[in-house]
Amino acid sequence: MASDYSDSMSTVVGGLGHVVVDVSLPNALSLLSTALSSIQSRRAEAETILSRLAELNPDLRSQFQPKEDLFAELQMRVISSQRPASGNISSFIVVSYCWHYPEWELAEAAHPIAPGWEISTPMINAVMSLRSDLDEGVWLDKLCINQKDTREKKVHIGAMDTIYRSARRVIILLEDVQFTEEEERAGLVYTGFYHDLTRDVVGAEDKRTFMREYFPRRERDYRSETGTDVSATARRFCSRVLGGRWFSRAWCAHESRVAPHMKINNPLFLCYGHDGRVLSFEFRCINYISMYLCDSEPQVQRTGTEISDAMNDPEPESLQQRWWRILRLVPEDLSDVSIMQHLIKILSFQCCHKQDLISIALNTSGIPLSFIGNLSTVEDIIWIFSTLVLACNDVTPFFMDGSKLRIRGASDDTTKVSWVVRPLQGVVDHIPNGTTTPFPRSITGATQDYIELDLLVFNELPRAATDESIQVASKIVEEHHLLDLSKELLGEADETIQRSVRLVQGEFQRSGGNAGVLERLVPLWIAISLDCGLEWTLRFPEMMREATRETWLHGTLGDSTDARLGDASKALLAHFVASEGISDIEAIDIQRLVKSFTCLLDPRMVLLTAGPRYLPTGRGDFGIIQSISNRSWVAVPVGISHLPAWVPRAWAIEPFDPSSEPENPDDHLVDPEKKVADDAKPEEMFPILTSDSKDLREQPNEKGNWRLRKRHILFGCGSWNQLPAFDHDSAMLLKKQRVYGSEDYDWKAIHAAIRKFESARSLQT
Repeated sequence: MASDYSDSMSTVVGGLGHVVVDVSLPNALSLLSTALSSIQSRRAEAETILSRLAELNPDLRSQFQPKEDLFAELQMRVISSQRPASGNISSFIVVSYCWHYPEWELAEAAHPIAPGWEISTPMINAVMSLRSDLDEGVWLDKLCINQKDTREKKVHIGAMDTIYRSARRVIILLEDVQFTEEEERAGLVYTGFYHDLTRDVVGAEDKRTFMREYFPRRERDYRSETGTDVSATARRFCSRVLGGRWFSRAWCAHESRVAPHMKINNPLFLCYGHDGRVLSFEFRCINYISMYLCDSEPQVQRTGTEISDAMNDPEPESLQQRWWRILRLVPEDLSDVSIMQHLIKILSFQCCHKQDLISIALNTSGIPLSFIGNLSTVEDIIWIFSTLVLACNDVTPFFMDGSKLRIRGASDDTTKVSWVVRPLQGVVDHIPNGTTTPFPRSITGATQDYIELDLLVFNELPRAATDESIQVASKIVEEHHLLDLSKELLGEADETIQRSVRLVQGEFQRSGGNAGVLERLVPLWIAISLDCGLEWTLRFPEMMREATRETWLHGTLGDSTDARLGDASKALLAHFVASEGISDIEAIDIQRLVKSFTCLLDPRMVLLTAGPRYLPTGRGDFGIIQSISNRSWVAVPVGISHLPAWVPRAWAIEPFDPSSEPENPDDHLVDPEKKVADDAKPEEMFPILTSDSKDLREQPNEKGNWRLRKRHILFGCGSWNQLPAFDHDSAMLLKKQRVYGSEDYDWKAIHAAIRKFESARSLQT
């Protein structure tokens, strides 16, 4: 049957003098040997992952198989100009391209289309001319895979990365890209700059300085020689290349991410010149020129979700946005990237068959498994892949940023809020200490609805700053004019930070809070430091520096020392001395306290929380967490209890009695002094009943019943390595807790209800 297919395809491609050649299994395994040997060496790892997946969810286990098993069924074919005399294909190149659809416009030069190929004839001729010899084949998925054979397609999808990794070169067809004469000329000029750079940099002593100065110098020389500046036209050249449809497709992203990007045989773009000629440009050349041209133009300042929205715009227009997209096509060092990152990188790309996204993520991440199940929605893909990631002992799904994942029921219109987070596409924190867990058995199950795992719950509730400390802090603020200094610090920050802070202020005001959030925070942070003590205060900047260094979009906290805070620091120290009975004052380095004070007053602190509370975490240490309800305890999954506290997200959980309802609104107020009028209707005043339905909450446990409310960032405390995972002096252990996809409080409604109540009380007064 395989030979019959090849013969029929040879008839299809025969019009241009080509044949489809069956590659024998030994020949195919020889061609794929290097990539295949890596897969074979990981057989035991594949079995371990599958065994762990069966423990978490047996149904998911049945949708995966060891990747190595595919290759016994692999039927490989290539296109050639003749059948090799030796009977074996010596090597092969692969073609990465977009399948043609009626709504997709080709470039004017992309005609005629070769019958059966569904590729423009000029491109086919260019590809065949790039072979190293007559015995080298060309692999093209639409022709070399029997598209009517479902099993053969499954096998090839799972083996696609191995095929691309084994090719001598990847040729990328941009059939919708054709330059104007000016764009082509400018592109060739900068391509010449680039190729000269790769040659000249070899002899440079200081390569970094040489590369930084190289393009500006060549631009000046070109303007001097020709009297023209082609940089603006070169930007249009790069934008046109990067705007090709190929850059929007998930399988094309896969083909680039698994292909070797070497100095020799770097992936090659083919596109059309103004006169219809097929032009070629190396991937690395386009990438480097685009990067330089992006860096040399004014940068658009973005904050918050604007960054993610711009990076994942399905129709990017600016050169910077298009260059961001090509960055996601570059292979990554698998040793330094979470498995989850590989799914995130391709979620924003278009894919006709959504289930292919799992196969793409598997292939690009190097997990030695293949997906054999069937899916139809991105939501299913995210939760299944998240569970697979946990089975690989990677706990990244616990601290992903994003919105709650909503999964529609298969047989009805109900929507479930999953424990999984839909990640912000393309944005993942780097985890300095790795993402594996020494406590894998603390995670015992996972479904769409819930994850079952062990939780560490701190024995004490988060505390608000005491009134006494607030009074002392307010006096220090007033005497040393710290509100004015705080405004100066914000004014000295860069525009991105200022915009971020203004965004937080605006959101806080819109939800019913005070617009002067920064002014309120200055004495509050000082009061919290007084409550947590001198030792914690002196450690605070170092902990924040370690937590934010190279991981935070807004720079590094705890790095600077502002001399203007010297007198205020001495005043703060005096109160520490009085309250803690410190006798050896001379041993205290006042400059350390100035550094701590500088960190506490840093306007970027508002980006972490606009309402900090402090939480005793044991052994004299404290963590900072944003304001949560008066009945919310703080829990950390045992599986991430070894990571620095900044990295995982703490979870606010609440004791729950399934027989007790409705919820008491008083229990959800941040300010314990505020109460609801006796005759107030909870559902009218505080519409906060947003957690899961009751039948999903009941979890019999020796410690009682609990439910999840919201994830939080816990920061400013030591690593959990300093707190043994089962230290019952500071935390209690809840075994096998089912954490459902609970909604957050409706804080806007809560603030509105508080204002309504306070207004009514004022009228009564």
